[in-house]
Amino acid sequence: MKNIILITHGRFADGIIDSVKIIMGKLTNAKIDKITITSNETILLVSKLLEEKISSFNNDYPTIIFTDIAGGSTTQIAIKCLQNHGKQLLYLITGLNLALLLE
Repeated sequence: MKNIILITHGRFADGIIDSVKIIMGKLTNAKIDKITITSNETILLVSKLLEEKISSFNNDYPTIIFTDIAGGSTTQIAIKCLQNHGKQLLYLITGLNLALLLE
């Protein structure tokens, strides 16, 4: 099983999760959650949300964090989070798109 967190600007994560469910149906081999960023959230708040999402998963399984823009604020937040988790299996993939997530 995989734990997946999408961090995107606006409602991109909502739309891509809906698309995955249309194509694949109910996800049985992954748990997926999202963080959507608007102009109202601070970096500190998003970092805290990401830490809470990671903690909410079963940490016996790897957690894959997908961000929408390489080098963007979503990715910078995820990189800082990765540095704070030593032995936990965390992966970061940037450039989120539907085909990538389906794989």
